[in-house]
Amino acid sequence: MRRRNRVVDIVDFGDAVVGDPLYDFAHFVRGGPADDPRSAAILPGVRRSYAAHGGAEPRNWDQLFWIYDIFNAVRNAEWCARESVPWISGLREKIVQLLDQLDGCRSPG
Repeated sequence: MRRRNRVVDIVDFGDAVVGDPLYDFAHFVRGGPADDPRSAAILPGVRRSYAAHGGAEPRNWDQLFWIYDIFNAVRNAEWCARESVPWISGLREKIVQLLDQLDGCRSPG
């Protein structure tokens, strides 16, 4: 990202799989289990900074973020199983909470 013709931020996620910068932010901000308090603390600042530095914020940001959140939780559960990280139950809870929001195929919020 640039400010006054200077590079002020570089975002590089080697695990990018979707090709959408929003996916990368969702992966960075929302990767942990349901009870991880960091997400709520980090997301508003990341979102403001992204928009302030020229990132295009899609109209359906919340819906896309929600879909990517489910995808990330499933991928992170696989990683936890492979690496013996004890987050699987918290990730399962997160996935269930997110899928429960499917009521009528509406986005959360």
